[in-house]
Amino acid sequence: MTIAASAPKPTIYHAFAVWRFVAALIVMMYHFVHLSDDWRIWVPWLENMMPLLDLFFMVSGFLIYERYRHHLGNLKSFGTFLYKRLARLYPLHLITTTFFVLLGLGWEAGLIRAENGPYLFDWSALPANLLLLQAWGTTEWLSFNFPSWSLSAEWLCYLLMPLVVFIAARSGIPGLIFGAVIAYLLALFVIAQGWSAAQSIAEMKSWGALRGLGSFFIGAALVRFVEISTFRMRSHLVGQFAMGITVWLMFQPVAYGYILAALGGTLWLAALAERDNPDGMAWLRPGLPLFAVSFGIYLWHPILEAFFLKGVWRIIEPIVDFRIDWLFIPAALGTIIVALVSHALLEKPTGDWLIDRLRGRKTRHALAARTALMEGGR
Repeated sequence: MTIAASAPKPTIYHAFAVWRFVAALIVMMYHFVHLSDDWRIWVPWLENMMPLLDLFFMVSGFLIYERYRHHLGNLKSFGTFLYKRLARLYPLHLITTTFFVLLGLGWEAGLIRAENGPYLFDWSALPANLLLLQAWGTTEWLSFNFPSWSLSAEWLCYLLMPLVVFIAARSGIPGLIFGAVIAYLLALFVIAQGWSAAQSIAEMKSWGALRGLGSFFIGAALVRFVEISTFRMRSHLVGQFAMGITVWLMFQPVAYGYILAALGGTLWLAALAERDNPDGMAWLRPGLPLFAVSFGIYLWHPILEAFFLKGVWRIIEPIVDFRIDWLFIPAALGTIIVALVSHALLEKPTGDWLIDRLRGRKTRHALAARTALMEGGR
């Protein structure tokens, strides 16, 4: 009797999950402190850590390339890949964007106040937002649910995934690094031409797809680096220490490229530790459901900001004697709670349902083909 070999369990990258979660919290607080009386202190301080956005794209490139590189052999499989990614990400994007559309209608009707209304509710940019094109240079500024520019950048990376796989197969790590360099050079060209208001790659958002693509290429290259690394790394503390050094570098007057290299090296060390000592951070596994909602925190926090820091604050400001900063706590906790509930009751069920519909169609088509074959053989 032949016993089929079970498929190897996918590696759980605990450090990646924690870092993405912390980065999402930092981005959330960065947007909150714009409303603080001390914003001149906190905004520049937190802006030093904006390269953590590249961490999102590097981790995404690593995980997506590792998982899907062998499953994009033809146009049909590529279409399935895109469908599954949209099923996981687009429902929440659509819901949060719809919220801002409703806010925009309220602003147009004079029911709510918004000092940045002409920019936030730029109706000419709505199609680009819905089609996930707002980070491709199609809009002059961010609008509606503004953090979704990173989802737009991610979408470009998904569309170019066959190119990433092709380059990796033909040219390996040098080809992937070259792809990253080309993406960053294009970003610098956009800045030099004055097409973007950003003064550096770290500030790019309306053209952020180029920045995201470069980091995505690096993430894919890191998968190959891990595979060819022969020495063993059992300590997870090395990666954590490297991340601390990388964050410290963000506050130093060093070139952006060095920070990107430090981020890449940090992810490489953490991935090696997960490969060689997969249970070394097992104590974090109970927290994985919390860490998994970083995407939800990223998209939900502007809505909780609008509710607590603009809606609630305007009501209670005349009758309280404390600063708005104290509302950052319920706004942050509310965001995390909403993200958890959204993931459990909206994103995962909706994504599963959409993917099940695809699997159902495949099953029906396979049964139909089998039936036709059997009838043809009679």
